[in-house]
Amino acid sequence: METKLRTGAAYYPEHWPETTWTEQARRMSELGLTTLRVGEFAWALMEPEEGRFDFAWLDRSIEVLAGEGLEVIIGTPTAAPPQWLTKRYPEVRLVDERGVRLPHGGRRHVCITSARYRQLSERIVRAIGEHYAACEAVIAFQTDNELSCHQGACYCPECQTAFREYLRDRYGTIERLREEWDADFWSIRPDSFDDLPPEDWFLWMSMQHPALKLEYQRFTSCQLCSYHALQWKVLHATAPGRPVFHNMMGLHGGFDHFRMARESDVVGLDIYPNPSGPDPKTGNLHYHPVRLSMVHNVTRSLRRDVPYHVVESPLASVNWTRVNALPRPGQAEMWSHIAFAHGADTYLTFRWQAVRSASEKHHCAVLMHDLRMDGPNVDTARRIAANAGAMSRDLAGTLVRSRAAFAHCYENLWQSRHHKSARMQDYWDLWLPWCEAFFALGVSYDVVDLNHPEEWLPDYDLVILPYQQNLSDAMAGALRRFVTGGATLVATCCTGWADEFARMRDVPQPAPLADLFGIVVQTHDPLEETRTNAVRLLADLARGEPSPVSHWCDLIEPRGAAVMGTFEQDFYAGSPAVTAHEAGGGKAWYVGTVPGDELATVLVRHLCAACNIETHDFPPRVQLLSRWADDRRRFDYYLNHTPHEVTFKAVQGGRNLLVGRGRVNTLTLGPWGAAVLEVEQR
Repeated sequence: METKLRTGAAYYPEHWPETTWTEQARRMSELGLTTLRVGEFAWALMEPEEGRFDFAWLDRSIEVLAGEGLEVIIGTPTAAPPQWLTKRYPEVRLVDERGVRLPHGGRRHVCITSARYRQLSERIVRAIGEHYAACEAVIAFQTDNELSCHQGACYCPECQTAFREYLRDRYGTIERLREEWDADFWSIRPDSFDDLPPEDWFLWMSMQHPALKLEYQRFTSCQLCSYHALQWKVLHATAPGRPVFHNMMGLHGGFDHFRMARESDVVGLDIYPNPSGPDPKTGNLHYHPVRLSMVHNVTRSLRRDVPYHVVESPLASVNWTRVNALPRPGQAEMWSHIAFAHGADTYLTFRWQAVRSASEKHHCAVLMHDLRMDGPNVDTARRIAANAGAMSRDLAGTLVRSRAAFAHCYENLWQSRHHKSARMQDYWDLWLPWCEAFFALGVSYDVVDLNHPEEWLPDYDLVILPYQQNLSDAMAGALRRFVTGGATLVATCCTGWADEFARMRDVPQPAPLADLFGIVVQTHDPLEETRTNAVRLLADLARGEPSPVSHWCDLIEPRGAAVMGTFEQDFYAGSPAVTAHEAGGGKAWYVGTVPGDELATVLVRHLCAACNIETHDFPPRVQLLSRWADDRRRFDYYLNHTPHEVTFKAVQGGRNLLVGRGRVNTLTLGPWGAAVLEVEQR
């Protein structure tokens, strides 16, 4: 797969008369697009009868596209099986949490644990790989589509049997399971693995043991990841040399994204900024740039050694939110810059032509239903393609490098749904103040896998441990080595309550690292929306008024740690809120509350200075990210996330790839504008 920046769209030639294909390919090429994704919902056409494959129509479509110099990514069609399949094998249809077996006619309405469905999936994927192994226009494969979206867990008899085997493998004996789960509670105490899950347990979800729920989520994640891996292996065997990936969904928590990425050649992302929520800094209703940046950082970090690929993104209104608002002029182009700035090499929109019927008929496309080339989205697509073309020679293949990171595991995302306080269940939202701080200070960060610390321990100077309730002994040991080896760790409230089985520890919190942080958390005060508190930092950290905090307050007893900030209100006013403890060559900080943006920014600025990580001050909502080439060339990508023109001095002058002028030192960015400077190394 040639290294270059790619732009394009999802394309469904099967929805349109074949007589129109040549004209549409010409239009795509005219706009400067390079790449189309095809096929991911076309199983009924690829295998119209069981065992009889028909790729002739797709061959002709790909030939037309290739004739205009366009490349193709083929998606395997297993997210939407044909009618003959679900008729002949009704047992493959997914059973939802109500115990209802889903009907044919949607997507993701199948059980990917089903041995029959895996057999049929492997057959169609193998046929696709073998058929297109020699087709030069096919540059990559996507497995399935948005696994766990729409429907995730299945509760059919086959899944329940597989779950029992999973539990046997994980626990070994029913006695160990009882112990880890404290299964005498409410006399749950199963006599054998055959008692799990209990009959029709999904009908009583609110009453089931949290450990049972957590294990079923782990089991579902394993099934989804192994289903992707099955297709990945088949495609590697039948069409070697083509990268194989899945289009993940950023902050979606249906499976362990780190695990799936390990059996992927690159990482794909579907991202739709509209529903991300309003930006409190600018009042913009169409996306929250810090949350959007978080999605890209999470995705990029899944495979830090290669650029990732945005496979779906909107140019205008989507069709599935409560109010499908139109992005402001320039915002959709900005969304492509956000992807390229964070390390993507591909940016495909959804879709090329708006479908005339079915459930996505109101979704945006490059060409809307009237197919006008002067339609409102065409110029946006053209500008995105032109920008990518201008940057491709320099930027393609370069990587974002960070010295700061968040360490998390998906088990803690799943476990957050059972948090003691309902306000603490919004896992990713709790990260936002810390992400706001990195965003405002122009510091990039990665998101790394707490289950595999050996992969990242040497790479970072500063790590945030955000609301990780469950910590295994192995995780704790790795974090201890990280700090004593000279690095800085910042843990938040709710750290280390339980082990990997979600069983509360019987040693003082933040167990099992209380000695590393030099504190004991005696108890907690959850705050409802009507209650707030504030934290006053030491004078050498911050001057001025105390900073507001929310959600949660720990009552902390220092045991060797220095008190860096105290609470201002309530009966624990004056007690520690922020502490720091030297351990070996490093330092372990503890923040016993949910900071606001102000407090998080002060802390991150101080921590970066202590770690010799450079910070910057830009106008509000101006963002800096840097991509690095193997030859140490650096490209500074500046983004203006506001509807106003801004002027500021660049961190370092350089040639603007988007304009082609000589060296510039001061930048003026229009609304939703961007600049990319190739800078000389100091």
